[in-house]
Amino acid sequence: MTRKFKAVVFDLGGVVLDSPFVAIATYEEELQIKRGVINQIISRAGKHGAFQRLERGEIEVQAFAMQFASEAREAGVHNISGIEFLNRIKQISPRPLMLQAIQMLRDSGFKTAALTNNFQGDGSQKLIGQQGIAKSLFDEVVESCKVGVRKPNPRIYEIVSSKLGVQPADIVYLDDIGGNLKPAAKLGMHTIHVAVKDSSGLEALKELQIRRATDFADCVMLRSCPRVQGQNINTHTHRSRVLAADIHLAE
Repeated sequence: MTRKFKAVVFDLGGVVLDSPFVAIATYEEELQIKRGVINQIISRAGKHGAFQRLERGEIEVQAFAMQFASEAREAGVHNISGIEFLNRIKQISPRPLMLQAIQMLRDSGFKTAALTNNFQGDGSQKLIGQQGIAKSLFDEVVESCKVGVRKPNPRIYEIVSSKLGVQPADIVYLDDIGGNLKPAAKLGMHTIHVAVKDSSGLEALKELQIRRATDFADCVMLRSCPRVQGQNINTHTHRSRVLAADIHLAE
């Protein structure tokens, strides 16, 4: 029996927006440092590290840059600029197919929400800050830098569920980081992993349709999206293939 869901919750970077991992990998190449070093620096610093503190809204950008530079030096890396690192993340753009699908979900009566680890002024806030965009796409927007807690802390999933007025078991959640999906699933949410190579979001949307509620069929999302119907969308760019392995940014 197909389960009826009431809400769909979307991560932003790597789901609704382009993957920040691509921008980070490009920056690492330019610096001629090993791919994945930035993630290693962030992971090594842990929950008290500069990046996680920034995403919880505990420090400003300048304080982040100073602490991040210190953490990088401790890891033996001396040519990373924290400010430039953040600038690269800010440059990610919306995925048109995802925007269209989210609007169709809302028009079909589903509640939608954005659940994002972010910092003041990052790429997700560009989308959220655009006049009317967040209001037209999402019933609720939960930002780590504003609520003071970040994924994968279970509390942030409880926050979005509460704001939507929907039980976790009635929510489908899409994220590009496996470690962020696990606590959502533990709470009872149905989860969909958006792979880095799925650069348009098409494959995730197919899975969303396959695992949909019966009333989700009324949305006929994939058949109605002109970019999907009868077209072979290239979701495997060169850089996406390079990054196809699971990548974890500051879980």
